Amino acid sequence: MTYRLVIVDDEEHIREGLNDLVDWQSLGFRVVAKLEDGKQVIDLLKTTEVDIILSDIKMSVVSGLELAQYVQQHHPETKIVLISGYKEFDLVKQAMNYNVVNYLLKPTKLPDIRAVFQEVKKKLDDEREAKERFLRVLEQNRELKPEIRKRLFRDLLAGGQQMDVLEVEKQLRLADVPADTRSHACA
Repeated sequence: MTYRLVIVDDEEHIREGLNDLVDWQSLGFRVVAKLEDGKQVIDLLKTTEVDIILSDIKMSVVSGLELAQYVQQHHPETKIVLISGYKEFDLVKQAMNYNVVNYLLKPTKLPDIRAVFQEVKKKLDDEREAKERFLRVLEQNRELKPEIRKRLFRDLLAGGQQMDVLEVEKQLRLADVPADTRSHACA
C-alpha cells in the first residue's frame, strides 16, 4: 500500500532535498505536494486526501504547530511528523497533543527519516487493517441479521425455549429489533 505524503517547509532547498534524497517509494509513500507553508496544506486538505504530512515546525503564515492543531480537529486520521531544531523542542512537546506521531531534529539524517517513516507506515498499515476487519464484521453482521431475527421470532413463537426478560432484551438488540420489553408487554 502506498500512502500520500505532503512535504512542508518554508525553505525550498530543504523541501526539495527531502523530496529528492529520500526514496519515498521504497518506504511506501508518494509525495503528492511540496508546499512552503501550513496555510497551503490547509487549502490542499480541502480537496485532496493526505495520509501523512512532514512539516517544519516554524513557518511564517501557519506554523507546523498550528497546522497540527488544524489537522487534529478536521482530519484526525492524517498523521504528522514535525521537523524542528533543538531550540524548538518545547513546541514539539506541545504539538504531541495534536496527533503528531513523531518528530525529526535538524539537521536531519537519512537513516533517521527512514526509521521514522518505517514506523509510521507500520502504524498506517495496522490502522487500515483494523478498519478493514471492522468493515468485514459489519458486513457479516448485516448479512446475518435476517437469520438472527428469523431464529429469534421462531423461538419466541414456539415457546420451546424459556428466556428471561434480560435474555429476550439481549436477543432483540442482537437482532436489531427496536422493542422495549417494559412498554411492550407482549414482547
